[in-house]
Amino acid sequence: RSEKRALDSRLTVLLAHLLKWQYQPIRRGKSWQLTIEGQRISFFDVLDDNPSLKPQLDSILAHAYSKARIEAAKETGLDKSTFPAQCPWSLSQVVDDAFWPE
Repeated sequence: RSEKRALDSRLTVLLAHLLKWQYQPIRRGKSWQLTIEGQRISFFDVLDDNPSLKPQLDSILAHAYSKARIEAAKETGLDKSTFPAQCPWSLSQVVDDAFWPE
């Protein structure tokens, strides 16, 4: 359970920062970039240590995204409805070092 929570937590932070990156381009900075990069590494660290979680990744992503919308709304001051109700990116995009939403 704790490993699943750790993976969910990494994805929540990562998704919230990707939402902020996309919806507040004027505020993009090194801190957000480094947080995204760090959370991607942490995601793979947890997954590498717990490969049995792979079949649950879709549900973990959906759960983490619902929390990320709330976090992004709190941190940006934008209304939660500003952000899509469902995650607009695939898991492979979210964890891809070359992916930066525009």
